[in-house]
Order: sequence, then C-alpha cells, then structure tokens
Amino acid sequence: MTADEEQTVELFRHGIRGIISRSISPDLLVRCVRRIASGEPWIDNQALNWVIEAYRKEGVALLNPHTQVHLSPKEKAIITGITRGMRNKEIAYEMGTSEQVIKNYLRKIYDKLGVEDRVELALFSLQDKTILKGAQKVYATKKLLSS
Repeated sequence: MTADEEQTVELFRHGIRGIISRSISPDLLVRCVRRIASGEPWIDNQALNWVIEAYRKEGVALLNPHTQVHLSPKEKAIITGITRGMRNKEIAYEMGTSEQVIKNYLRKIYDKLGVEDRVELALFSLQDKTILKGAQKVYATKKLLSS
C-alpha cells in the first residue's frame, strides 16, 4: 500500500464520509459537499478500489489460518493478563518488567491484531482461542520462577 492508499483506507475505517481532491472543479465541489452533508458518502473510483481491496484482504486473512499474525509468548501472556482484567502495572509486576514495556507491547499487539483498545483486544482474544494458546504456560512458568 502507498501512503495515500493507507491513509484513505484508515479514514474510511474511522467513519469519514468523503474525501475530495484538491483538483476538483468548483461545481463538483458544491455537489460533493451537499451529498456528504445529506449523509451520503463521496468516494472517487481509485479510493473505492483501495477500500474494497483492503476489506477483501482482511477477509481473506481472517479465513486463512496461514496468514494469521504471529504473537510472541510475551505478547500472548500480556493478552492473557488483559483478558483477566489486569491493569498494565499488575501485568508488568507479574512479568517482572516495567509498565512502559507493557504499554509498548500493547501498541504492537493492537497493530498486529487490528484492534483499537484493551476492550477490543480482550473480546477478540476470547473469540479467537488460538491467540491465548500457550500463554497460560508462560504465566505458570513465570510464577514458579518468582516463587
């Protein structure tokens, strides 16, 4: 994806109603603004193709287990903590690291899984049991080592 393509897809994901080119004619600009104001979307053919392709790729990735993201054991352990309702500070203490390290890991996890916050992450991981596979072992090992 190009920067323009990524930005366009993200804008529509976040609910933008239309994108208007700077090179648009004044009369078309008025039509676009009126349509957007009335609740209709405005998207040019190129942007429409980008958005459709992005959603197609997401759908394929969700259905194909070979394109599933790889999570490290630490990332899985952090996700387990989140699904247990733990705060970053508690997860950090349990894992023997700092709260800032947990925050950094969470940002990476959000990006990998395409979620926005810890609630979405918890719901996503509870729905997809493969994410947490092996994470319980990491916690158990960590607890044994710290005892």
